[in-house]
Amino acid sequence: CLLGALALLINLSAAGGISFPGVACSMWCLLALSDVEQVRSGSKRSLSIVLLAMVLFADVFIVTSLRPILERNRHMLEYGNAQSAREATTSLNRAIHADPRAPAPARLLAQMTLRRWVDLREEGEDRFREALDQMVATNPRSQPTRVSVGRMSLTAYTVTNSQSWIDRAIFELETSARLNPNYAMSHARLAWAYHLAGRAGEASCAADAALKLDPMHKHEEHKLRQLQVEHLADPPWVSPPQGRTNAEQTMERLRKTSRE
Repeated sequence: CLLGALALLINLSAAGGISFPGVACSMWCLLALSDVEQVRSGSKRSLSIVLLAMVLFADVFIVTSLRPILERNRHMLEYGNAQSAREATTSLNRAIHADPRAPAPARLLAQMTLRRWVDLREEGEDRFREALDQMVATNPRSQPTRVSVGRMSLTAYTVTNSQSWIDRAIFELETSARLNPNYAMSHARLAWAYHLAGRAGEASCAADAALKLDPMHKHEEHKLRQLQVEHLADPPWVSPPQGRTNAEQTMERLRKTSRE
């Protein structure tokens, strides 16, 4: 019963409502398994142990799960009300420290550092690189995080024309493709990065993979014809201009150019 109660609490915290079928069924099963007469005649010591275990579980849950989220949200509110870049940076760093696994604060810090470096010339390249590393550290196996880091690395490459930045972008997009190998857009992004690096053969192979995987995707919004890759090198805060070719046309062009 104790293990069942713990499972019920975990499911309830994840589902967020007692009306969910999984939560309700767990509760009914526990009620069916409970023996009221045995509890009444049993020792109070056993009941006290059960109650103490549930209280300890609740305390651990609050300290390890709920408190970091609340602390992070408080610092994110401070970030939204910041009056200067210094205050915003401080709030984001505090949010990252409070909840190291949350992706949003680290991503916002990296974007802000990149913008201050590219547009305002206030931050250095090394600080931006540290912000990217901190962003990856939140969840190294997150495919969206790897894509964001790859995009920002491509932006840094367009600014500096440095080989290290295009290598970093390719590494991040290769990791993204490994984490989600059946997603056509992962290979399309990688093909475009190879193209920017002048690696035509690898760009053609990645484009082939993207075009072969695209028909297998069931969701129209994820089809290559609905997406673009040419804006990957643009800063995250810049909207891509109209009239660019879609990802499917770009992949066909890369494959054709390589063969010619």
